[in-house]
Amino acid sequence: MIQLDLTPFAEKLKKRRYEGLRQLWCPVRRKWVAHTPEEIVRQLMIEALVAHGIPRGRIAVEQQVRVNRRSKRVDILVYDRHMHPWLLVECKAPRVALTDQVFAQASWYNMALKAPWLVITNGRQTWCARINHEAKTWTLVRALPQPE
Repeated sequence: MIQLDLTPFAEKLKKRRYEGLRQLWCPVRRKWVAHTPEEIVRQLMIEALVAHGIPRGRIAVEQQVRVNRRSKRVDILVYDRHMHPWLLVECKAPRVALTDQVFAQASWYNMALKAPWLVITNGRQTWCARINHEAKTWTLVRALPQPE
C-alpha cells in the first residue's frame, strides 16, 4: 500500500446542486457529473495526479476500452509524453474494500492497454503495481511513479 492522502485535494473540487441533484465538476471531461462516492474518489485522484506532476492534458476519464470483444470503461487512464497508456487507475467508493477481485478487474482492463503501471484506490487505501506484460508479473511499489 502507498501513503497517498487525498483529503487535501477536497477543497479543489467544485460542487453544485442542479435540479435537485448534487454534482461535481470534472475538469478532464469538462462537464458536471453525478456526485457519487466513487466519483469523489475519482476527482480527488485526478487532483492528486496533477499535483504529482502529471499534466491534465494527459489524463483521460472513463476511457472506453475493448477487451475480448467487450466494451468497458477505465476510470482514469494517464498517457506518457508519447501518448501511450502509462498508468491505469481503478477507483472504488470508500466503503468498497480493495480486494484481489478489484486488482483483477483493473488488470483485465489493462490487457488491452498494456500500461506499465496500475493503481487501485478507494480514497482511503491506494495500491500501486509495476506491470511486466511480457513476463505476466507485477510488483507492488510504495509510491506513485514519476511522470514520463
